[in-house]
Amino acid sequence: MKAKKIGIIGSLTMAISTIIVSANCEKFLSAEDWQKRLSEAACDGNIRLMERAIAHGADVNKFCCGRTPPLNSAAGKGHFEAVQFLISRRANINGGDKFNATPLMEASRGGHIEIVKLLLQHGADPNAGEYMNGSSVLDWADGNPEIINLLREHGAVIEHPGIWKRLTGKHK
Repeated sequence: MKAKKIGIIGSLTMAISTIIVSANCEKFLSAEDWQKRLSEAACDGNIRLMERAIAHGADVNKFCCGRTPPLNSAAGKGHFEAVQFLISRRANINGGDKFNATPLMEASRGGHIEIVKLLLQHGADPNAGEYMNGSSVLDWADGNPEIINLLREHGAVIEHPGIWKRLTGKHK
């Protein structure tokens, strides 16, 4: 029984030490480290970490390490509250990744209808296109009729020269 108590106490001590060291190490993080933390937090929907990263100078419209902007990550993963948070911090609603894929495209591909609605309410462009293959937001909706109808209600053009139309002669 004594060995078990020491094991538990040792584990608690180790956990507390890790928290203290982690908190003390934050002051040594670089701007790039905080930017990376913001990107990771957006992908995980971790608003508390996003707040800390922004407080330490991370930019909601910048991306690092080949990642997409934080709003794209949160929208694509379906983190509604994180998307709301980033919009409230003035994230670029139509900001694209290196191929110009937008948060609306990411949310549409993921089937996240509530995020699609939120982005459209805040001025997301339903006719945005990305550079890699010319896909439109409608292409990214991947045949989801509810999202396609919502995009069309907000002015998405069916005849957009997306990749699926060019390759197959019809809209995906």
